[in-house]
Amino acid sequence: MAKSPQKKPHKSAEKASPAKLAAEIARVDRELIRLANERARLTSESDPEGLGHAKPSELDWQDKLSRANEGPLTDRCLQAMFLELFSGIDASQQRIRVAYLGPEYT
Repeated sequence: MAKSPQKKPHKSAEKASPAKLAAEIARVDRELIRLANERARLTSESDPEGLGHAKPSELDWQDKLSRANEGPLTDRCLQAMFLELFSGIDASQQRIRVAYLGPEYT
């Protein structure tokens, strides 16, 4: 049986100190937040009435995600992340509705 090639750690990860790695992780986190908010903004521009069209068709986005995924996260993990993002975008676009009991304005 042939051995599968082992992935080598990224060169910068071999030499970086824990403080440098923590700073890089924080930078990536800030970039993820910026990009998630940018996607929400673009979605609200494409759906100004907030009808909840934040996610593309089911098969379309999952297929694109699988093709773009280079690991180490699994497709399933990324799908869960995107579903949460879509849900948050949908929730941010919904009007707040208040239920009441009894006569109006009492």
